[in-house]
Amino acid sequence: QLQRILCDIHHYRSSEEEVKEITIGQFLSTISNDQKKSEIKSMIESVQQAWQLVRGKLQTCGRFRVTQEYINVDLSDETTSIAYLVPKTTGQGCCTTALVDHLVMIHNEFINICIKIIKEMPYTTGRTWKSVWRDPSVQLKDLRDTQLLQYENRLMAVILAHCHYSLTVGQQHTDVEYDYAALEKHLLNEFVYGKPKIQLDIPHVVFRKDVYTGERFEMIRTKVPQMHLSAGDKGDILKQLTRIQQLRQALNHIDVVMGFLSAGGKENPNM
Repeated sequence: QLQRILCDIHHYRSSEEEVKEITIGQFLSTISNDQKKSEIKSMIESVQQAWQLVRGKLQTCGRFRVTQEYINVDLSDETTSIAYLVPKTTGQGCCTTALVDHLVMIHNEFINICIKIIKEMPYTTGRTWKSVWRDPSVQLKDLRDTQLLQYENRLMAVILAHCHYSLTVGQQHTDVEYDYAALEKHLLNEFVYGKPKIQLDIPHVVFRKDVYTGERFEMIRTKVPQMHLSAGDKGDILKQLTRIQQLRQALNHIDVVMGFLSAGGKENPNM
């Protein structure tokens, strides 16, 4: 969810250097809506916590390998560049891309193990295999919290719910018995059934290029008659671009137009 938000903000709208200069703290300070800021801050904190737990494995596991230089980065520091959170398959953005890929891999491996075990059971707590699992899958962008494996705050409560204590007169210790059949059923219902496998579709940001190559400019010059802007026209343009957001939108439009013009044919008289 955080990656989609950052992708919407920076895809073809920001240059790589601009993003590298923005810290996590600065990014949060630009969000005026308090509720939205709180939600995004919570997302960033979740990423930071997950990063601390598994970053040591990202150099050797998964499809995206993270270099030791990036593994040493502390994402919990608000002075860290937001570029580490922007989804990319190379560079700084590879950190969170590799993190999400690794977490999805762990989730899917757990689901596959559960499927294998349940298929081998002589019974599945009173229900047949086909009636309890249809091997669902979901795109990462459509994933809901309830579809994730979440047992940290529930596992102990489930175990204790099927634990029976007894105290025999004359003895100094308490006997503990577990209802394993009921516990197995409860664990399957609580943490396994209905959990889908996740299809990985991480968004990928393409940065806007700051400077077009001379070859591209030359191509446009040969196709389109050129006119020099007067000092007055230049001044009018500068007066309209008073905010960073306006400048980014203008550059985005120029990017589209230049791509169209450089690809267009010379034979078109309307060019």
